[in-house]
Amino acid sequence: MFITNILGGFVAATQWHWPRWAVAAVFVPLLALDSVFVAGNMTKLATGGWIPLTLGAVLYFVFLDVAQRTPRAARGACKDGCCRAKTSRS
Repeated sequence: MFITNILGGFVAATQWHWPRWAVAAVFVPLLALDSVFVAGNMTKLATGGWIPLTLGAVLYFVFLDVAQRTPRAARGACKDGCCRAKTSRS
């Protein structure tokens, strides 16, 4: 939620054209509350909280590698709208 609040403040300021005081009035208290939760959860890293973080990082890099190796045409939709794989049958 911490990152979501930062992005929400950015969108409110740049896309919705909120005044800076309104962005600060809404998002600073939310960021303060979320920073308490982040700080509390950081104490759990040494007692096993690193396992899901490591698994997430490994999966991220696996998916990134697959995305970079897959040709762009194979990732997009087929031109004729039919996305079934063509097989050669005699």
